Amino acid sequence: MDILREFNGDGYHAELEDLPDQEFLRLTIHGKYHAGSNQELIQTTKQEADARGYRKCLVDYRDAEVSMSVLEIVRRPKEFAEVGMERSFQSALVFDPAKVDIDLRFLENYFYNRSWYLRCFDDIEEALAWLRD
Repeated sequence: MDILREFNGDGYHAELEDLPDQEFLRLTIHGKYHAGSNQELIQTTKQEADARGYRKCLVDYRDAEVSMSVLEIVRRPKEFAEVGMERSFQSALVFDPAKVDIDLRFLENYFYNRSWYLRCFDDIEEALAWLRD
């Protein structure tokens, strides 16, 4: 496991790691994370995945307090597309439900209805199994 990049935002810290044996990236977020302004995280993740030929990413929010408004959820697929992320890119998001201020079912369904391959989990093993399939 190699840390490729670290990010420090307003109240949060994140690490982007290469998991070559799994053939995907892992983005781990710590602290208070408000999802309104993370274009750099999205773009860097896409660039690092492309450089390795990966089409999957595990985003681990379990150590973060996460908030995202409905409007931010609605804008997120457009932000993915703006950095050139393909709809077939597989993203598994893992949350601690006690630390989340997001309607996770709405988030997942909104992406699904727009043909994005994204799922939300509260169990890391389920997320890993989904990425491995």
